Amino acid sequence: MISAKMKAMIDNVVDLFRSGGVNSSYVVIEHISFLFFLRMYDEMWPSLRAYIKDNKLDDEHSSNEEGFAEVKTRVSSCVKNLSSRHSQQLSVDFMLETQFTVTNPRIVTRAVRLVDQIFDDFTTVTDVGDAFEYLLSTVTVMGQGGQYVTPHSVIELIVNIIDPRPGERIIDPACGTGGFLLSAWAHQKSAVQEGKLLGALHGYDYDTLMARIALFNLLFHHTGQFQIQNIDSLSVKSSTLISKDYDVVFVNPPFSIRYTEKLSDHIQDSDSRTSDQLFLELSLSLLRDSDQSRMAIILPEGALFGNRSELRRRIVENFIVEGIISLPQGMFKPFTLVKTSILFISKISESKSDTITEKVWFFDITEDEASKPNIYKEVLERWKSRDDDWKKWKELRNASGTFPNKFMYPLGWDHNSHFFVEIDYVKTANYDLSVGKYRREILKESQILDPEEILIELQDLHNSVLDDLKILKGLLKEQPMRRKMEVAPTILTQTNKPELLPKASLAENESEGPVDIPLKAQHLFQGLSIAQQKLLTIYYRANRPLACHEAVKHLREDLSSEDDEVKFSVQEGTLTINMLENFGLLERERVLLMYPRVSEQEKIRNILDSEGETYIDRWRVPDDVRSSKSGGEK
Repeated sequence: MISAKMKAMIDNVVDLFRSGGVNSSYVVIEHISFLFFLRMYDEMWPSLRAYIKDNKLDDEHSSNEEGFAEVKTRVSSCVKNLSSRHSQQLSVDFMLETQFTVTNPRIVTRAVRLVDQIFDDFTTVTDVGDAFEYLLSTVTVMGQGGQYVTPHSVIELIVNIIDPRPGERIIDPACGTGGFLLSAWAHQKSAVQEGKLLGALHGYDYDTLMARIALFNLLFHHTGQFQIQNIDSLSVKSSTLISKDYDVVFVNPPFSIRYTEKLSDHIQDSDSRTSDQLFLELSLSLLRDSDQSRMAIILPEGALFGNRSELRRRIVENFIVEGIISLPQGMFKPFTLVKTSILFISKISESKSDTITEKVWFFDITEDEASKPNIYKEVLERWKSRDDDWKKWKELRNASGTFPNKFMYPLGWDHNSHFFVEIDYVKTANYDLSVGKYRREILKESQILDPEEILIELQDLHNSVLDDLKILKGLLKEQPMRRKMEVAPTILTQTNKPELLPKASLAENESEGPVDIPLKAQHLFQGLSIAQQKLLTIYYRANRPLACHEAVKHLREDLSSEDDEVKFSVQEGTLTINMLENFGLLERERVLLMYPRVSEQEKIRNILDSEGETYIDRWRVPDDVRSSKSGGEK
């Protein structure tokens, strides 16, 4: 825990770099990491500090521009040659082309002084790691590849449940800033015995910037044996670089991004192309053949039901699904509003191939539950008492009986947040692993009314209607009708019937074949407006992925008429598309936004003025949905 004073000092450094033209939060962290590392390990730093003092560059009003320029030159040179100057710690390819991009010499000099003040305020060896963790917590934007900082509370919960033990090999194939690896190391360290070694930590991320930050994060916490690599874990190139012998896998992958490259040999026979599904398949393959191997992955809840039940079937039948924790909506704000769940899986070794998943344990953290101060402690306690709870569940089930093809809580089970689902019910539900499928609906106290009160309220309403009728009759007597009103009967035609998107062809070109909405998603359309339903048809008709604003533009053109102007905002479109994505009816891909033909100077200015390269989200109908027939699944 760092002090308020330390937080303020770190905030000052962040603000200083932003004032120097560094707009990306992750580049700010990278540059501060450079200075932290130089302050800790580089022999240049004492002489640099002496130079600043001797030339009175700590005076804000100094006019020694040559001195400020010299400080910038020294810092830039050290950062550029960081890998060769410190080959023992930084001998990795992704540290070969490091650059210090701040061009204002005064800002560089002031940053050096502020970092010096921060380190002078440290009192223990762990302070630098704590300060860096706070620095990471200041990030409020996604990385270029959809990465974001996982909340520390969620990481701790997952690591405590998985319980990595000393000596185990641990991997995060989409490590981001290294949060899971760091927490796993701390957990191992707290349990290590005299003479035992901590396990090896392995992290992979295709984003060079993220890989650097993860490397510094583990260095600043003085972790032991670890390896960070700048590798795309899903690509075929990783097949020979990542082994399949890990005891523990942690991963919080980027969600719903369409992957187009050739896949790793570790991912076999996959019919999916979305990043979260591919990372799930990869993680399963990385577990070594042992009934002690286990993994945890954070997934969008839409991945646990609907399409791709074949993958869920393989998981249920070939692994042990230990449990699922449903996280509340908005857990990862401001990065994403997608509702997520944590999936815990154990490997079945070849020697115990007859072992099967008997039941799945669920814990539903609702928004109300999430506001409790000790909610994660409660979840962990329930996880540890699963065996005792399962015995009680079976006793109650045997006493109350079962209901074929319909899941119900056994009579006497008083817990709403956690429960079990027998595997037969999961199979009957097409291997649906979402908590919403089995959650017990709870009537709020305000919904439970006394029958006598209901009758009184109905009588009052009846009397009110009678009074209104009397008033209307009086008005009719005072002003008799001059002519008889003729009211044409309303004829329900094909044009004014409610449009619920039945299994109809939505393709613009009939040669493409009919497109069917999966039966399990039909109920979704009952609550949608016609405009929202038509928005999905836009994606069915399109022969390429569409950004939200493109789809909304087409929708307005479809709905507009000469007499009426249709109002359907991009914000409404975004909410609708996110919902359809959660139901597996759309999938997202993130692509680089290309600038038009401009001069090289203008192109550089465009990039410097933004958060690095700019990416845009587009959506398309998944191939397995587009090709499904009569609501069936592929």
